[in-house]
Amino acid sequence: MSYSWHHYHANEECRRQSADIVTLPMDDYEITYQRDSAPPERPRSNSKEVSRTTSTPNGAISKVNGKLRIIFSLLVVFFVVTLAVFGVQFHWTSRLNIQDIELRELLVDETRTLKRNLINSAAGSRSCSELRDSHGVSATGHYWTRDPFSGAGRYIYCNFQVYSDIFTCAELSSRYNESEYGYYLLGGATGGFRYCPDIHTCHHLVLRDGITESGIYPIGSPGDQYDVYCNLFGDSAVTEIWHDSMDERKATDCEAPDCYSHVPQYSISTDKILKIINGSKQCRQYIKFRCIGAMLLNHAGTRFGSWSSRNGELMTYWGGVPSRRPGLCACGERGSCFYKNQSCNCDNNSLNMTQDEGYLTDKSKLPVSKMAFGDMGDSTESGWHTLGKLECSGAA
Repeated sequence: MSYSWHHYHANEECRRQSADIVTLPMDDYEITYQRDSAPPERPRSNSKEVSRTTSTPNGAISKVNGKLRIIFSLLVVFFVVTLAVFGVQFHWTSRLNIQDIELRELLVDETRTLKRNLINSAAGSRSCSELRDSHGVSATGHYWTRDPFSGAGRYIYCNFQVYSDIFTCAELSSRYNESEYGYYLLGGATGGFRYCPDIHTCHHLVLRDGITESGIYPIGSPGDQYDVYCNLFGDSAVTEIWHDSMDERKATDCEAPDCYSHVPQYSISTDKILKIINGSKQCRQYIKFRCIGAMLLNHAGTRFGSWSSRNGELMTYWGGVPSRRPGLCACGERGSCFYKNQSCNCDNNSLNMTQDEGYLTDKSKLPVSKMAFGDMGDSTESGWHTLGKLECSGAA
């Protein structure tokens, strides 16, 4: 019975919400709770208490963060302002530079136009005589005209001085030292405009007529014209003089030095070729000898082959030898012959097929008038020769 009474009594006591202290009797024990009282104190340990604290108060941290934000904001503003100022300056500088370039190009173009066309009021003029007769032009200079055949625009040199006692370009050059490519009034009242110097090269033809395609064109003096092949590539014009034996030919078997010879037949006469050479800056001609057992220029001091200049002078060096030293081929000049101690590949005197080749470049000796070979008397010895076209370019 005492348990039931205690139990009931405990329940009744728990319903008393206004009490500050609750005492619950259970059997032999009473458990007492005190509302809103502090928890029992934790027992102290023998170990030392570790205290953790911060070195900066929260207020100080906030102030530092604020200053950093202000500094960062100022840096951003400075960067934006600098970028804007630089962009504006760059824009105006670039614009000024563009305007300056455009202005300078305009001034150059206007100066060129005024210089060349101040007197020429008719851009469609086709000749110096038309400028003089139809537009009253009388000042010597370069004028923008139209090609009478193609209609393309070009500048030509018109010299309106009358040379009454001059009838050829050669006389004009020798007596008055005129060297400008263009049109001159030769022969007085009965004469007319004549292009000087005479057209003796494709280079001069390009200057006068502005040709742009490779092909056969007439050159020479009025009344004495002849055809040549003009090889045009880029800004270069090469005058080519052909002959009848530009392909490879087999030499006739014989043994003595120069026992076999060949004379090329050129398409124009020697005097015309000399006009081309004299009017050109440089000329060259390819020469080649292919051999088996046939020696060429210098085997143990013996020469078997040669070529002759336009005047018949015997020449004993081969193509590709800038030094032009007698007895040398191109490989001897470079030190790369079949046998290192030889001056030409063909001087190896063996059954190996070899060849010597290169360009002859001495204008005073060209064109080649003859080639000669020997040492081909044995059944195991043979030779083949090739002579290329004469090629001249530039203006002397």
